[in-house]
Amino acid sequence: METMKKHDDYYESLRKMGFKMEREWNRKIKDLLNKRTIIKQASMESQISAKIFKQLQDSMETLSALGNFPTKRDVANVAKMQVQLEEKIDQIEEMLSQLRAGHISQDYSDTNPATIKRDRKAEKRARLHKILNSLRQGMES
Repeated sequence: METMKKHDDYYESLRKMGFKMEREWNRKIKDLLNKRTIIKQASMESQISAKIFKQLQDSMETLSALGNFPTKRDVANVAKMQVQLEEKIDQIEEMLSQLRAGHISQDYSDTNPATIKRDRKAEKRARLHKILNSLRQGMES
């Protein structure tokens, strides 16, 4: 039983020494990293790396135009446009379902010229409303 206690004490003291050494190493690393020269050097290197990365991106854009293949930006733009298109289709489907249910007024001429000038989307809405009006008239006849 006493040998078991000695083993436990040995491992406990080993564990404590390990924690003590870990704290010392962490403190030393922290002290080394908190020096101004290291921070300035890292800042300069990150700025240089950012410039190089930007130049590489621009070069890839140029090469992709020559090679006629899409870049990450092109794919991202297509994805954004797809989401916008899906949202517009959902809006049109909602308006059509409301039109079928009779919830939309027949008079869609509530957009005035000042609103159209301020809001570019108002013109698109006005065209859509005209289409919906003609659809409704076609359904009624």
